[in-house]
Amino acid sequence: MSSVSGQGAIEIEGFDDDFEEDTFMAEDGRDTYEEEEEEEEYEAEEDDQPDIETLLMDAEDDRVALIATSQMLQRKLYTIFSTRKNTEV
Repeated sequence: MSSVSGQGAIEIEGFDDDFEEDTFMAEDGRDTYEEEEEEEEYEAEEDDQPDIETLLMDAEDDRVALIATSQMLQRKLYTIFSTRKNTEV
């Protein structure tokens, strides 16, 4: 199991083997870490972009407001042109 060697150091059987496996696992972990990092970057990019449904609702609100403004301006133009016709004739 364990034996004493040299100057008070304890040597544990199979101790070095455990570290060799950890080194192998660390390399796998590095790949996994890089993949997770890429996923986090992609998710952060997604968070920066507004939701498509929100964009659509905003665009619809803008469209309704523009139509209302257009109708109001057309009524004003109609009023202006109709009074000009009456005064010119």
